[in-house]
Amino acid sequence: PTTASNYTATMPAATGNVLLSTTQLVGTGTTTNDSASTGYVGEVVLSTVSLVNYPTTATWGDLTSISLTAGDWDIAAITQQTTPGTMTGETRLGISVTSGNSTTGLTIGYNRLTFANATATTDSGGSIPMYRLSLASTTTVYLKFYADYSTGTPKASGTIIARRRR
Repeated sequence: PTTASNYTATMPAATGNVLLSTTQLVGTGTTTNDSASTGYVGEVVLSTVSLVNYPTTATWGDLTSISLTAGDWDIAAITQQTTPGTMTGETRLGISVTSGNSTTGLTIGYNRLTFANATATTDSGGSIPMYRLSLASTTTVYLKFYADYSTGTPKASGTIIARRRR
C-alpha cells in the first residue's frame, strides 16, 4: 500500500519579489549589507538637520520632514539642543503629519516627548523610540520641536527616520 510518507512534494524557492497581483509586491528583504529598494519592505527614509533655530518661544515648529508613500512604517526621532541664553519651562519633541504650530496627532508617551532644557554650558536632547504609522497615501511626516526661552534663541539638530514595515 502507498502511504503519504512515500511521497515528497517540493516547491521551488522564491527569490526576489513575489507578485501577488498586478499592484502588490511582497519584498523578500535583503541578506547582505545593501539597502532595500524604494517601495519594498525594509526601505529607509531619513532626514538629518543641524543647528536650526527654534521657532518663537512657546511655539511648535518643524525641525525637518520626510515624505513617505502608502504603507506601514516604523518611525523614530532624536534631537539635541544647545542654547546661548536662558531656557525656561519645557522643551518638547514630536512626530506628526500636521505641520506648523500644531499639536494635532501628538500623544505624550507615544510620539511626543518632553525633556530637560539645555543651558549655556550643557546641551540636552531626547528621542522618540520606534512607533508604527500606517499611511493610505503619500504623506509628509514632520519632526516637530518646541521650547520655552527668554533670552538667546536655542538651536536644535535632529534626525527623523522611517523603515517600511510592510
